[in-house]
Formats: sequence, C-alpha cells, structure tokens
Amino acid sequence: MLSVTTALTSCLGEGSSEVSLYDDAVITSFTLGTLTQYEPGTTKVAATLTGTNYPMSIDHINGKIFNRTPLPTGTRIDSVLCTVGTLNNGIVGLQNLTDDQFLVHSSSNAVDFQERNPRIFRVVSSDASFYRDYTVTLNVAASSGSNFTWGAAVADTALLRDFTDMRLVLLKQKRLVALCGNGTNTLVRFSDDNGTTWHTPATTTALADSAWASAVVKDSTLFLFSDGLIYSTDNGEEWNSTTAAPQLKQLVATSKGELFALCKDSTLQASADNGSSWVEQRYEESLKTDSVKRLLGLTGIASTAFDYPASYHTDYVLLVGNNGSKSVVWRKLSHYDPVKATDTWTNIATESINRQQLPAQQRLTLLYFDDMVMAIGDGLNVYQSKDQGITWNINTIYALPETMLTAAIDGTGRLCAIGKSGKVYRGLKY
Repeated sequence: MLSVTTALTSCLGEGSSEVSLYDDAVITSFTLGTLTQYEPGTTKVAATLTGTNYPMSIDHINGKIFNRTPLPTGTRIDSVLCTVGTLNNGIVGLQNLTDDQFLVHSSSNAVDFQERNPRIFRVVSSDASFYRDYTVTLNVAASSGSNFTWGAAVADTALLRDFTDMRLVLLKQKRLVALCGNGTNTLVRFSDDNGTTWHTPATTTALADSAWASAVVKDSTLFLFSDGLIYSTDNGEEWNSTTAAPQLKQLVATSKGELFALCKDSTLQASADNGSSWVEQRYEESLKTDSVKRLLGLTGIASTAFDYPASYHTDYVLLVGNNGSKSVVWRKLSHYDPVKATDTWTNIATESINRQQLPAQQRLTLLYFDDMVMAIGDGLNVYQSKDQGITWNINTIYALPETMLTAAIDGTGRLCAIGKSGKVYRGLKY
C-alpha cells in the first residue's frame, strides 16, 4: 500500500497539477452495493435488495463499522460489493482471510462478510504516515416473520449416531460442541460450520456417561461435572480440571455471574468464582425445608438464562426438571454486577388450576428463542412459554421432523437440532 502511495505522487510529470498529501486516516462512508436474498433454506433468489437502504454506522473511537438495521433473513453476505469513502484521499486496504496481509480494496471486488470471517479494513493516509483499522460486521436478522421451516437435514454422520443422550452448546458464537452419552462415557464432537460437518477432538478426555447432563456454558466457557472433577473448555478440545466440592452432584444452570449446582442433600448452591467456592441458595419463604428437598430431587434437568429487562444487570434463570411424572419449574432473578447472594429461587407452582403445564420430558432442552422460552423434549411437539415459565403451550410452527436428542442456537441465530438418527437439522424463521 505504501508503494501505491509513492506511485501516486511520483508519476506526475512536468506540467502536472500540484498534489497535496495529508496525514488523515479516516473512513468517512461505507456503502453496500446490491444484495441478494434467498428463500429460506434454499439458494433460490427471493429478492434483490438495494444496499443503500441499510446504512452503515461508523464508530471511529472503537474502530467498528456495522449496520444498525439488520439485513433481511436469507441475505447473502459471503459476496458483497461495497464502496468505501475516506478523508483526503486515504487509501483503503482489506486484510486477507488467511494471513495478516492487506490488499488494496476495490469497489468492484466482492467481500466475504460471513460471521466466521470478521473483516478488517485499513485506511492509510495519503502521505503514508498514519493508518487506522476498522472491523466491519454485517448483521442479518435471524427471523423476519411468523413462518418457520426446519428444511432438509444438513448433516447425517456416523459421528453422531448410536448415542442415548446428548447436549449441544455454542462456544464463542461459532463452535457447536455436542456432549454425547453412549451408556458408558461421554464423547465430544464439534462443528465449526453450524452443524454441516463434524469432527472428533484429536485428544480424548475421559468423561463419565453422566457428564453430558452437567454441561453448562458461562462466558463462552463450557463447564461440566465428571467423577468428582469440574472440567472447563472454550473449544471442546483442550480441557482444564479442578477438584469439585464434595457435596456437588450435578451442574444445572448458569447466569452471567454464577454457576449453579444441585447437591447430594437436594440443595441448590452457587459459585461466583467458577467452582472454587460454593454458597447455598435462598428459597422463597413459603417453601419448607422438606418441600424444597422434594422439589429439588429432580431428574432430566435443563435450564436457560436470558436478560431480564425490568432490572439492570440481571439474568432470568429458568430451571426445569422431572419430579416423578410431573415437571417442576424453578426461577431466579440473578444479579451479576455485582453478584447478589441474597437473590432468591422461586418454585413456579403447578397446581391443577394451571391447565397449561409443561409435561414431564426426557432429554429436555430449554432455549430462549424469538423472545420466548422453548422446550424441546422426547416427542415431536415443541412447547413454548411467553411468560417466563409460568404457562406452556404447543407451538405447531416448530413441530420437529423427528425425535431430537438435543438442540441449540447456532452462530447465525438459527435453531440447530440433532435427531436420534444422527441427522442434524437447522431451522429458520422467516
């Protein structure tokens, strides 16, 4: 890029106009060209979009460029034309995907903006004395309507077959990790392309058969409990382990500030330091000690957590399990800045007056998707709760193509589910 700058100034011959060079390194505008939108789950063109209808915001302080209005669901962002404006004729370069080198950007060259490829544009001042980098992100809406399709299976691999239990999690917004129980131990599989291809870690970590049930994610780190140890990983391949507190039975939930564990005495305990120390939780005053122990003697536990908009720096933690033939729902408003040990767990009553209860489920998965809590269990029905776990209804829009072992939200905001057959499905709301 420096050689380009030099060439621009040296090629002037006698009689040429004088050129002034400046030390400004600023991107002043970023405009998208014509965009293509596909029909859900296909490569069939649904519409052609005008890029200028989706203006790009420029954050000069943090070096970020992004669109506040998301592109419609299905918009192709792996081949996008864009025009970059600069102050005082600064030269714009684009970093390669495979190395740290920059090439001069041209508005006629398409750019791959997929989420797994953060793109860095560099503007060099016309006198080549300064430069500034900007990270450019294109946001695409995960859903745009009331219709939904699972589409055809995106994968059918022996790596995901013949398992009795499974839990699927997303790490660092890009890697799906499946914890797979086969009746003897828990095996690990991972995918970096939203479930299309799957891999086995190069190094095997010995995990108990029940370890999959303790898999929870906090701050993009996966934690699980196995044979008296707490394991943690941020990629599913390299693991750290520490000796767990002797009272622990199973990790069951997380918030931004805490890990939650069910203990051998049927109490819930929380750790604000990733498992080094644990504090017994408080319960609503109306619950007696014996009723708490009965309600926490749960099987088939699943949980989810999401921002609670009515209170600043607070997560709404929802935990569901089976107590015999009935489901039990617990919730906690968990403050995380700072962590408040006084936060109380509440049992959401399931008296007969509430006819909209969640049936007891095996291999239950809870997800917060489309501003509601979604429950996927051992049938083809998907239950949803729009009031944070109080009432549950079947939503036929999300009916499953087959019985699922597990589900998660992938790096693009779409539902990803693994069936008992080993097939992987991705769902799209449109």
